[in-house]
Amino acid sequence: MNIVVAITGATGVVYGITLLRELARTGVKTHLVLSDWAQHTIELETNYQVSNINDLAFRVFDAIT
Repeated sequence: MNIVVAITGATGVVYGITLLRELARTGVKTHLVLSDWAQHTIELETNYQVSNINDLAFRVFDAIT
């Protein structure tokens, strides 16, 4: 199964991160799209680095701005 997860710059990035972690744990291939603001929010509001979040996904795509 393949699932696309898109995370924006809203303060709910932790929900997207949790979803990615759980899907990875169960072997689901995720395709991640992070907006520029999501990357900033991850750095500011969580203990994660963007590179750690990218590592949870099977494939990462750049958001088109």
